[in-house]
Amino acid sequence: MHTLAAMKNAALWFARNRWAAFGLAVCLAVAGGRAQAAPLQLVIDTTVLGRRLQPSSLRYETSAEELFSVTRVSFLLSEFGLQHEDGSWLELTNAVAWIDFGEKRNAVALPGVPAGVFRSLRFTVGLDPGLNHASPQTFPAGHPLNPNLNGLHWNWQGGYVFMALEGLWRDSAGRMNGWSYHLARDTNAVRVTIPAQLETTNALRLDLDFDLAALLNTPRPLSFARNGSSTHSRDGDPVAAA
Repeated sequence: MHTLAAMKNAALWFARNRWAAFGLAVCLAVAGGRAQAAPLQLVIDTTVLGRRLQPSSLRYETSAEELFSVTRVSFLLSEFGLQHEDGSWLELTNAVAWIDFGEKRNAVALPGVPAGVFRSLRFTVGLDPGLNHASPQTFPAGHPLNPNLNGLHWNWQGGYVFMALEGLWRDSAGRMNGWSYHLARDTNAVRVTIPAQLETTNALRLDLDFDLAALLNTPRPLSFARNGSSTHSRDGDPVAAA
């Protein structure tokens, strides 16, 4: 079982490394493909304290020592970019990805990246307002934003859920309850920038860890009992902000 002390240590580490404050720990694996083109593949592994997530397993603890499990991890990524050494950005337009742990969708292909040397990667967890409020019928079957595929569109409110995290937790009386954190709404799209020296003369694979321990502990720890076990990202919602 992951201990409370380990969770706190992880929170301190991520707090000191601001590029990872959203819970993304960098683990680079660059493979040379000796190909003419330079496709870039991102592989995102959902972890807790650096270990692969065990779904539906009541083995994890919040900072308040609440045991919990994770049954759903699903999110949308967009606005990918690579930073040149001079600080300017190459924007990789028209790239949108749906990542879902349960569906074993953890890879993003960014084809046609020009040869060069870059010092950072960035992307947005969520969508810009234009995509977020576009008619979902415009996206064909198989498209990451097709709501029948990703199950992340809010028909009752409009727009997409940028990230859906769900599971069960045990309260102080021993009762089992559900928890559901849904990050949504234009103002809650999150830009993530990761320092990573990349040379795109060959095919590259970049492995990223999305660490839920960091997500639930920085910038401030969350407790299901104290802060609430659900959020739909209403304006001013402290859980969504955390």
